[in-house]
Amino acid sequence: MKRPLHLEFHHPPSGLKNLLGSFSWPRRGSGDFPAMSAHWGTHRTDLRQLENFLTLTGAKGLDFLPMIYPQVMGFPLTMSLLHHPRFPIAIFDSLQIRNHLLQHRPIGLGEPLEFSLEVNRHRRLEKGVEFDFYTRVKASGDLAWEGVTTFYYRGKYKGKDDPSGYGAAPGAEPPGGKGEEMEWKVPDGGGLRFARLLGNYHPVHWWRMYARFFGFKAPFHHPAMVIEMAMAHLPAELSGCQRLDTWIKGPIYYGSQVRLTHAETPRGRVFALFPDGGTRPAIVGQRRGAQPGEPLWET
Repeated sequence: MKRPLHLEFHHPPSGLKNLLGSFSWPRRGSGDFPAMSAHWGTHRTDLRQLENFLTLTGAKGLDFLPMIYPQVMGFPLTMSLLHHPRFPIAIFDSLQIRNHLLQHRPIGLGEPLEFSLEVNRHRRLEKGVEFDFYTRVKASGDLAWEGVTTFYYRGKYKGKDDPSGYGAAPGAEPPGGKGEEMEWKVPDGGGLRFARLLGNYHPVHWWRMYARFFGFKAPFHHPAMVIEMAMAHLPAELSGCQRLDTWIKGPIYYGSQVRLTHAETPRGRVFALFPDGGTRPAIVGQRRGAQPGEPLWET
């Protein structure tokens, strides 16, 4: 069993430093995955960065942080572990496939925040392995937000573990043909600006040759950016406790024309993003109100 790894930060981890580290450290994965965690102490929202996020995604300014924004602020911690030489698989082989976010209460713009992250689950599946990165955010000392981001590595450390109970997305089209839809064109660029917010400089988002080598026709937007674009086009965010689950099924390329469908269902508001006139969604999600004290994971 490998010894646990814990990283402690007093400032946001450097995305560029992480990226350079990934190129310089060979991976010698054995399938024996160490316990990994990271912590980032007291932080206050940089209002210039928040304004940049709102501009890039089309979200509107609020008295509280957008629900997705704690994931964006905490993502450099995720990158610090994914890029670390002790992580068994190179980030360049990874795909982000799911996000599960639970906001226990709105987070004020000026509140002191504390981020904790751990890699707390992995599943060896028939075609590869999944890792869950679990983040907790305390605001003014109490737990205000939790999130899990799942990464998938195809063809690595395959096995026969049970799949995640959250692996299946809801139907992409509104039930009974009811619902609303709209179209717009996503920006032609902005990937590197958004990368600076996330600390995620994965070349698939900015290097055409690299993206094509891995089977994509071009670089494409970060998932968090297009998910927030969709949220900005939905009816106003819920207040108080709420949950957002998203399944990432394909890329949305820069400059794509996208169609958003959404409808209120017994499971909450289900939405999907279809790029370039296609019938297969790139993003499927559902947003609903949550109960106080509701757990992020069902046990």
